[in-house]
Amino acid sequence: MSKITIHIDNQAIECEEGAYILQVARENNIFIPAICYLTQCSPTLACKLCMVEADGKRVYSCNAKTKNGMKIITNTEEIETERRAIMSVYDINHPLECGVCDKSGECELQNYSLMMGVSHQEYAIKDSYKKRDSWGHALYDPNLCIVCERCITACKDRVGNAYLKTIKRDADAPDKSYKETMPKDAFGVWNKMSKSLIGFVGNGSCEDCGECISVCPVGALGEDHFHYVSNAWELEKIPSSCVHCPLGCALSYEGKHGKVYRVTNDWNQNSLCGAGRYGYNMPLNESNRNPLKLQEATKAFEEADTISFTNFITNEEAYILQLLKQYRGYKLYNPTAYMFQQFLKTFKTAYHRLYDGDLKGIEQSDCIITFGTSVRHDVPILKYSINNALKMIKGATLTTFHPLKDTALTEMAKTTQHFNYKQGEEEKVACLLLQLLIPKAENSLTVNTEIESYLQAQQRINKKEKITSTTDEKGETKETKETIESYESLIATSLGLDTQQIEVFKANLTKANRITIIAGSDLYATKQHENIAKILVALECITGVQVILLPPEGNALGVALICDLDAEKGHNSIGYNKEGDYQLLSLPNSQETKTAMLMPSMWQQFGTFTTLNKEVVPLLPAFDYCGYDLSDIVANLLGTVALKYRNEKNSLEDYTALLPQKSGYRQITLQELVRLTTYHHQRGYILEQARATDSNIALDVPIDSALNHQSEGEILLYGCDPESQFSAWSYASDLLRSKDGLYLSPSYLEKLGLKEGSRIKLSNHRGCLETTLYVDKKLESEEYGALSFASYMRDEHPIFEKSSRFAVAKIEML
Repeated sequence: MSKITIHIDNQAIECEEGAYILQVARENNIFIPAICYLTQCSPTLACKLCMVEADGKRVYSCNAKTKNGMKIITNTEEIETERRAIMSVYDINHPLECGVCDKSGECELQNYSLMMGVSHQEYAIKDSYKKRDSWGHALYDPNLCIVCERCITACKDRVGNAYLKTIKRDADAPDKSYKETMPKDAFGVWNKMSKSLIGFVGNGSCEDCGECISVCPVGALGEDHFHYVSNAWELEKIPSSCVHCPLGCALSYEGKHGKVYRVTNDWNQNSLCGAGRYGYNMPLNESNRNPLKLQEATKAFEEADTISFTNFITNEEAYILQLLKQYRGYKLYNPTAYMFQQFLKTFKTAYHRLYDGDLKGIEQSDCIITFGTSVRHDVPILKYSINNALKMIKGATLTTFHPLKDTALTEMAKTTQHFNYKQGEEEKVACLLLQLLIPKAENSLTVNTEIESYLQAQQRINKKEKITSTTDEKGETKETKETIESYESLIATSLGLDTQQIEVFKANLTKANRITIIAGSDLYATKQHENIAKILVALECITGVQVILLPPEGNALGVALICDLDAEKGHNSIGYNKEGDYQLLSLPNSQETKTAMLMPSMWQQFGTFTTLNKEVVPLLPAFDYCGYDLSDIVANLLGTVALKYRNEKNSLEDYTALLPQKSGYRQITLQELVRLTTYHHQRGYILEQARATDSNIALDVPIDSALNHQSEGEILLYGCDPESQFSAWSYASDLLRSKDGLYLSPSYLEKLGLKEGSRIKLSNHRGCLETTLYVDKKLESEEYGALSFASYMRDEHPIFEKSSRFAVAKIEML
C-alpha cells in the first residue's frame, strides 16, 4: 500500500493508506479509548468508545480506514458525553465486589469509569440470573461480563480455535424511553449487552492457552489457580522471557514472599502459549554453597574429556562451556544442537548470514509454507501468527508439507492446503518448492546447470482436448473443440501429490506478494541436510522468499552460535542434565549425590536467551537460588582466565558482555539490556549480521532416501510433545494438563483396534518404552502416531535414534 499523510489532533502522521485509524493512533502514541479492540485483530464495534470525528463525520476508529489528507479529532464535547454514557451503561448492575475481585487494581472498567468521570448512575434495569461457566483454566462469571467480545476475538483471530461466541440470554430489555433520552451509541451498547453472554461452543476441549483470560478487561474471566488468591497490586512483577520453546516470548512473573502466583503478558503486544503461562509451577532445586561439593565437581571436571549438555541453558552458560573447551580441550556434546549447527553452517556458507524470516514477517505474509515441522507442537505461538495472517490479510494462504496432517492448522481458513510426504522425501519436497518458485526470481543469482536442467525436465504441460456440444435455435447440434493446458510437476507426481492441488498451490505462489517458509527440525537430521539447506538459501536469494529455520528446542540457536560442538563424545563425560559419569542437575526434583551436583534452572538465573527471531533477550530469575553455578566451576578450573584478570569472580550475568561478536552478539551488559527493555520499550537486540553477497549456488540433484517401513504389529512414530509441553520442566508443572504418551488420530486408533487410556509397550532395536494411548482429534493420519519425548532429552530417548524424530516400533498392549 502507498504512504499517505493524515492529521490526528493537528499532528501530521505518515501511514499506509487503508490502515485502521485506531491502529495508526496507537503506533504514534495517540490515545483513543477502546475496550473491545485487540491490536492486529478484526474490529467488533462492541464498545463504540473509539468514536472520533474524521473530516467532520462521526466514525469508529477501530473500523474506519485512513485516506490521504484525512483530518481526525479524537475528543469533542459531544464525544466525551457519549463515552461517559457508555461507561455508565457498563456500570449498570455491575457487582460491587472490587475489594476481592481478581482484576481489581488493573480493571479497565475501573480505569475508564474514572477517566470518563462517571460519578453517578442515571440508568437502571432489573438484574437477572446468569449462570457461571468454566472451560480450560477459565472461570467465567457472567455477572461481571460487559460482553466486549475481546475473548471471542482472541480465540478466533489469534489462537485460531473460535471456541467462544456470544450466546442469547433471557433478560429484560432497557426501557424504550431511554432510547429518546440517552445518547444513541450508549443505548445500542446497553441493548446488545442485555441480550448476550459469552458461551463456549467448541467441538474440542479447551487447551492450556489462557489467552481469553489474559485479554479480559474486567474480572469476568479469571484463572482457576489464581481465584481469590491475591490482590493484583500486592504482586511484584519480574519482566523476563519464556524459555520453554525457541521463541522466547516476553512475560512477567508475578509473586510475593518468594512465591510466583501467576504469569502475565502484555496482551496487546504478544501472546503466550500454555507453557509460557502455566509452565512455571514446578518443583525446582534449592541448594547451599558447600565448598566440598564444589571441590568434588571440580575434580570430576579435571578427570573428564567431554561435557554433554542440553539446549535448556542460557547464552552465558553456553559461553562458559565454550571457554572450557578452548582452554581445557573438552568435547562439547549436544547432538540435537550439533545437527542444527551443521545445517546453519551450510546455510551461512552459501548465504553469508542467518535466515531472514521472523515472527513479524509471518504476520505480514499472504503465503505461508511450513515444511519439516509440526508447528502446533514445536512453537505454538507460530500457529497463532499464521492464523492471524490468514484472518487479517485478504486472500492469504497456508500450505503445510508434513507426514502428519494437523487439522488445527488446515481448518483455520478455507485457503489452506496440506501435502503428505514420507520420511526421506524431504529433499524432493525442497526441490519441488524451488521448481515452483523459480519463476518468481527477483535477481540474477543462478543455480548450477545440473539442477536447472533437472528442474526443467521434471515438469510438463499436459494438453487435453475438450469437446463442447451446443444446440442452436433450429435444433442443430454443433461441436466446439478446445485445448486445455494443465501444469504437471513430475517431482510432485513422484511424491504422490495431487496434480490439481499442486496447480492451486502454484497459482497461490504466483499471486503472493510476500512468502514465508517455516522450515523445521525434521530436516536437520536427514542424510541430505546440506543440499536442503542450500535449496532454502536459493529460495531466499533468488525468489525473495523469507525462510525461518526453527531451532529444535530451547536455546538451541544460542548454543549453535556460541559453542563449537562435537559429533561424538569421549570416554569420561560430565552430563549437564544428561547422562554422564558426573552430573550437573537442574531438572525438577533432582537430588545431590556423590556423582551429582545441583545447578540453577533457567528460571533461577540472570542471563540471556537467543530467540528464533535472532533476538537476544534478557532472563531474570522467577525463583531464588543460593547454590553454585557454572561460573563457580569455571573459576576453579581456569582461574584468571575465567576471572578475566579481575580480583573477584565473575557471576553468570557478567558473561553477557563477553558473548562472541563474530556470531552477532553485542558487547552489552545484562543491566544495559534490561534497561533497554524497561525504559526504551526495546526488547533486547537483534543479532548483527553481514549483508548477503551475490554468488551462484551449487545444488545436488535429489536422490531417493531409505524410508521407514513398518511390518505387521509395528507402528510409524513421529516425535513431538503435546501442545504446550516441551521438556522435563514443563511436564513437572502441575498447572499444565496435557500428558506424555502416544497420540493417535481417532481413525488410526480405531483401525488398530486400540482404546484411549490403554497402557502400551513400544519396542525396537534401540530400546523399549511403556506409555499411555491418547487421542488427538486434530491429527489426521493412519500411518503415524505422535510420541512424546516427555522427560527424555531427544538424543537419550529409548525409541528414537540420536536426534531423529522418526522411528518404527513394535506396539503391544499391557
